[in-house]
Amino acid sequence: MRDRALIARLRDEWLAAFNRQDVDRLDALVTSDLVQLPPNRPALVGLVAARRLWTQGFEVADSQLRFVSRELEVAGDWAFDWFDWMVTITALKDGVRSSDSGKSLWIWRREADTWKVARSMWNSDNANASFWAGGWVT
Repeated sequence: MRDRALIARLRDEWLAAFNRQDVDRLDALVTSDLVQLPPNRPALVGLVAARRLWTQGFEVADSQLRFVSRELEVAGDWAFDWFDWMVTITALKDGVRSSDSGKSLWIWRREADTWKVARSMWNSDNANASFWAGGWVT
């Protein structure tokens, strides 16, 4: 149970870092060999690719993300974290506000005395997905 509580707390820390656009803290919560599988884009491998995605999104909009946990299972040094997400996006260029929502699966890996996100995939439930879920910024 201790691992599940720690992972839930770390997920909340990741969420808070994203909402304040703290790329350095996001880095600290993922593995160095992170693989992200975003919709409608190639796989993103490593921290440089992850930082590029986060930075691109933060350069065009203020995004406020929320998570609702569905399932969290720990299996040895790996954990599987399924959750729903909702994001409100305010474009910096014109203040237009939009929203998106979907589902995500993160795979956490134990590293020393903590857990870090090692793999992540997500998609939108909306036909016109936001930048964060594979849509494109115009």
